[in-house]
Amino acid sequence: MGQGGEPERKEKPPRRWPRRLAAALLLPAAAWVAGWLSLRPWLPAWIAWPAAAAFAGAFGVLAFRSGGRRLPAAAGLVAAALLGVLLEPVPAEGPWNPGQERLPRVAFAGSRVRIGDFRDFRWGAKGEVAPGWRTAEFDLAAIDRCWLGVVPLDEGGFAAHTLLLFTFRDGGALALSVEGRRRPGQPYRPLHGMLRAYPLIYVLGDPRDVLGLRARAWGDRILLLPVKRDPRGMEAALRAALERAAAIAEAGTFYNTLVDNCTTTLARHASAATPLPFTTRTVLNGRVGEYALENGLLDVDLPWPEAEERYRAEERIRGADEGDLGAWLRAATGEPGNR
Repeated sequence: MGQGGEPERKEKPPRRWPRRLAAALLLPAAAWVAGWLSLRPWLPAWIAWPAAAAFAGAFGVLAFRSGGRRLPAAAGLVAAALLGVLLEPVPAEGPWNPGQERLPRVAFAGSRVRIGDFRDFRWGAKGEVAPGWRTAEFDLAAIDRCWLGVVPLDEGGFAAHTLLLFTFRDGGALALSVEGRRRPGQPYRPLHGMLRAYPLIYVLGDPRDVLGLRARAWGDRILLLPVKRDPRGMEAALRAALERAAAIAEAGTFYNTLVDNCTTTLARHASAATPLPFTTRTVLNGRVGEYALENGLLDVDLPWPEAEERYRAEERIRGADEGDLGAWLRAATGEPGNR
């Protein structure tokens, strides 16, 4: 009892749920940083993994083991780590996988474009490769046709690699593939792509190389879907892609599985001419061909199941004569009108 016989008032214990909620909100960022640390190429694996574990442990103690009293310190730890992420330079020094050793060098002169380190490899079915790099020139105002290439990566239709094939009225052709730049022996994993494990690279090359690698050397299934003829749209999309390729050669950037992958990047370039509605099918992109057909982007009058079978191209690519580009294009696309 207090003075005057009044009961003493007990102080209410501090409410902990706001701090716990704040800690829970910080947890995904902390987990991302720990994953990022574990994959740093500038840290040996025997240091990277313990460093990631130490970061995760420190965050856990500060955020959850102190009753929330050290939550500001946990937030500061995450903020400092994220600042380090933002300041990390994009790796430029090799070694890199065959065909990814060089970044294309792009220069414009009006509608004409000159591409240095234009890839021109030849790939064999048993893994043999004949490397080749050259300088190529194209007139963007002379684009004749465009094909959307779709390379399914699983049987469930969840993931695919996408690329573009352009042909020109003078008989030239260019294949464009946006990829994660990897080192020898480094696998591609979607989760790693969200953790800045791969620099972004624009592969610009001869279609006998870019498509031949997947059909001949890797044995991939490939769809080549004809895009509707739109000369201005095709020129705008290719120009946007080449401009970014030129920018990346000067200042690199990281591949990102969610926002900067092979399909989301090409969709942004295509939107330079025709805005495309947002869809999760550019992230879970195994059905991107079906999406393109539904949105009237393809020069295809078949329902998707029939189109998917009609435009399979891997066998045509494997059997095509690589000695003549025009003959190869006619065989690979299945359209005799290609030069």
